[in-house]
Amino acid sequence: MTATAVTRKLRAIAFMDVAGYSRLMARDEAGTHARVNQIFGSIVPPIVSACGGRVVDRAGDGLLVEFQSSTDAVRCAVEIQRQMALQNADRDPEQRFELRIGVNIGDIIVDGDRIVGDGVNIAARLENIAAPGGICISGSVREQLHEDFDATITDLGELRLKNIGRPIRAFQMLQGSVRRRGRFGLLWPAYLNGATARWPFYVVGMVAVMVAAGFGVVAVSDRNTVDPPPMSVVVVPFSAKNHSVEQPAADAVTREVTRGLAATTWLQVTAPNVASQVPVAAQNVGAIGRQFNVRYLVFGRIEQRNGKLGLDAQLIDAARGVTAWNAYVDSGVTPATESELALRLVVLLRDAVYEAEAKRLLSSGAKPSTPMEFKIFGDQATDPRFVTLASDRAAREYYEKALKVDPNFVPAMISIGYTLLTELDLDPAVDRASIVQRLDELSKRILGNDSASAPGWQFRAETLARQWRWDAALEASDKALALDPGRALGFGHRAHLMILLGRPAEALALVDKALALADQRFGYALLQRCRAQMALGQYREAVTSCEKSVSREELWLAHAYLAAAYALLGEDDNMKREKAALLQQYPNISIARIAAMRYSDVPQYLRQIEEHLNRGLAKAGIAAS
Repeated sequence: MTATAVTRKLRAIAFMDVAGYSRLMARDEAGTHARVNQIFGSIVPPIVSACGGRVVDRAGDGLLVEFQSSTDAVRCAVEIQRQMALQNADRDPEQRFELRIGVNIGDIIVDGDRIVGDGVNIAARLENIAAPGGICISGSVREQLHEDFDATITDLGELRLKNIGRPIRAFQMLQGSVRRRGRFGLLWPAYLNGATARWPFYVVGMVAVMVAAGFGVVAVSDRNTVDPPPMSVVVVPFSAKNHSVEQPAADAVTREVTRGLAATTWLQVTAPNVASQVPVAAQNVGAIGRQFNVRYLVFGRIEQRNGKLGLDAQLIDAARGVTAWNAYVDSGVTPATESELALRLVVLLRDAVYEAEAKRLLSSGAKPSTPMEFKIFGDQATDPRFVTLASDRAAREYYEKALKVDPNFVPAMISIGYTLLTELDLDPAVDRASIVQRLDELSKRILGNDSASAPGWQFRAETLARQWRWDAALEASDKALALDPGRALGFGHRAHLMILLGRPAEALALVDKALALADQRFGYALLQRCRAQMALGQYREAVTSCEKSVSREELWLAHAYLAAAYALLGEDDNMKREKAALLQQYPNISIARIAAMRYSDVPQYLRQIEEHLNRGLAKAGIAAS
């Protein structure tokens, strides 16, 4: 047999996606879907064609484009962002659709109409670190740019990008015309400018930020004299759009958000009585950071819209004067409540601080030395597409190093626990009894160190479920939800327990609760909806839920349910596609192998699995044993 020739080409690659896509889908699924189709169907393609590019592939909210030159790719990216800025000019913050674009040039492999290889992967990784509305380019692209794009290009240094074996030089592009419209250059906190001021909440200047108040303008220093502790935050007292009516709510949310963040053991949060010393006057953000010796500042402005309490929120890297994260967050309920709003904001801020610290560490080129740094490196070692034994084992090495530095570091213990659960699911040769015993001991150790850890109690619930100790598992799940009722993952896991107990209708209600929360990682909850619908014989609905799940997270079980559901619906082409995806992730999968995972001993669950999942997998041609 003659090997098929591999075609390689040097191409410039642009990868773009919609910032905050999961949040937008959770708010308005149909409207978001239509708007994204408009952006990638009507706005982007004509610009790509005019710049001599070709749209290669689209997956959900992501678009892959190739060009003959770096200049063409960057010209296209600049024009796309200019058009998007015009589209967003008159929209409220929560209704804006912003793109992040990464551009790289490199050797690619051409496979029919598809392109793959490191050149493509690097463009995708650069897109991940681009700011909403921004462009991030590689060093190789920067070297080939010789025309004025009316942009400031800032060197981000050599970055360690996920699953890229070598450091990549990266540059941030900020457009001059956009800066003049206030999209990137200036930070205008409303509490400094008065109740009627608008807060743009976009990426601030990379070198200096000016904060205006009244007639005063104060420049921000670009570095602190003393490096503050990692994961350190001060919640600057929130302001209100309508001061006389909404300021009491702003004060209440400030207190609750501060308390909620302080309950996270790996965060260092300035006490509310200390944070309240920030004067309502012109201040530069670097000075605030130095005053409280923190890396991050949280700003916010409260207002009511349509009966819901909302907050324009921003996380600022104080030393560099850049926006690490921003969003408009509402309470999700009518009438508005401070507690619901604070709950949502705490969940989002925790993730934002972690992501900001991860980017800081990985872009520095430094080797990990603290427990959290080892945890970050371990998280980066996991496969970005789907869970594998190899990537989880590589990650576990970092988590174990974290425990060598601090044997009581709970986040690393929890992460180790989930890699052990992967061993149970994916390694047919594993000694199940010994792994389950280790999980049980580990979960007890976690709670012995931090009995107030919601993720710790959730892991304990999963460990007890693997032992079929259902009453104890539900009690542990109750504690996780009580400690942190804002985590969508907690309600998604409770739905998982209901499915294992043969109670899919109850699982669906819990998934609805998860999807109403602020947590943007909905792939797991959507998988539980798919599983519950399958158990109820709702195959078409299960397909919709699982398709949405895999668009957010690649979970092998979702592909198994999709293959089964499509087979039962008689849709052979779709079934073959999902079967191939399942076998790519899990080549030795069989119906007997799934049964050997021993998820549950509840007769009703076992009947549901046999009637729907197993019957569908058999029809799809998955081996019986």
